Amino acid sequence: MSFPDRVTRHERIKQPRDYLSSTMAREFTVPPAELPFEFMLNALRLVDGFPLALFQERTGLPLSAVIQQLEEGERRGLLQRDWQRVRPSERGRLFLNELLALFVGESTDRGSRVRVAGPATRTSSAAGT
Repeated sequence: MSFPDRVTRHERIKQPRDYLSSTMAREFTVPPAELPFEFMLNALRLVDGFPLALFQERTGLPLSAVIQQLEEGERRGLLQRDWQRVRPSERGRLFLNELLALFVGESTDRGSRVRVAGPATRTSSAAGT
């Protein structure tokens, strides 16, 4: 969830017994270094991608913070860009994990590697991992 002063990630309790005995889901504030990944995780799943201004609006970061990753995505044929919009290419939609991996930081706020999973993932070889 995006707020004016922070972005949060929510984790729901998976086991029904634990869920029934708990009153709250866990909430984590997304560290600034992970904001680009968090944004791209949602925005690049959309066929139409996102308008450039939305990145700064939602993360508070300038687009220049991810320009190298965007250029690399375009170089690999995973992204299409113009002066208004960034969108995944057909290849980028097929290899979404590869595309999102460009924006992954070294670790999450909980100290573990971020794993990307989505509908484009069918097998490890199809995901490019």
